[in-house]
Amino acid sequence: MPPFDKTRTTTELPSLPIECAPHVDLELTEQQARTMLAIQAKTEQLKQTLRQDPLWDTPVYLPPRGFPLKPETSEQVLAEQLPWPALLTLANCAEETALVAQCSVKELLLYAIQICPYQHVAVLIQFLSHKEGVQASAKALSPYIRQLRDKEARIKAGARKGADKSAHTRRKQSKVPAPQDLQREAGKLMASHYAKQDVAGILAKRYDVTPTTIRRKLNAAT
Repeated sequence: MPPFDKTRTTTELPSLPIECAPHVDLELTEQQARTMLAIQAKTEQLKQTLRQDPLWDTPVYLPPRGFPLKPETSEQVLAEQLPWPALLTLANCAEETALVAQCSVKELLLYAIQICPYQHVAVLIQFLSHKEGVQASAKALSPYIRQLRDKEARIKAGARKGADKSAHTRRKQSKVPAPQDLQREAGKLMASHYAKQDVAGILAKRYDVTPTTIRRKLNAAT
């Protein structure tokens, strides 16, 4: 970006935002000059982009000024009707301008309010208030959001643990023979003089499952 020439007057700067702010001292600091030129460049760039959008390129009705003898109207596309403060609030223009100006968005908007035509000051103040409100809300809600994320992480961890346990149980149960085969093994044990109530425990140790699993399988065979 070319350096700002402080010796130039407002009449020599027809396209800069400061032309509408004669109350601003022309003895600008380096940061103020960089900010002003960034606003000029980025808002003009956005206006060019909006001209390519059918919505913003729509002609709008402009009422006649004064008291003309004949009814006269004129039309101009909507993008041309947007002053630079309004452009600054659209399509991330403020964020991109702040990057060029090497300052924060808040610093950019505070300076823009100082040089803004009084008719559009409310636009920038509302925009700044909205951004600060969003940031304040995000800060206030962050502890609750963190709690919800922690809870979500615990639920996912519990689900994974449950799935792993279930998979482990299925793998162990898959080693157990079919109910009919298991019933034959139980019969052999009882024929070898083992008590019926001990059979489930013996087979459970053999196949590394719980006695309940063995009993369930044996009941399924009957």
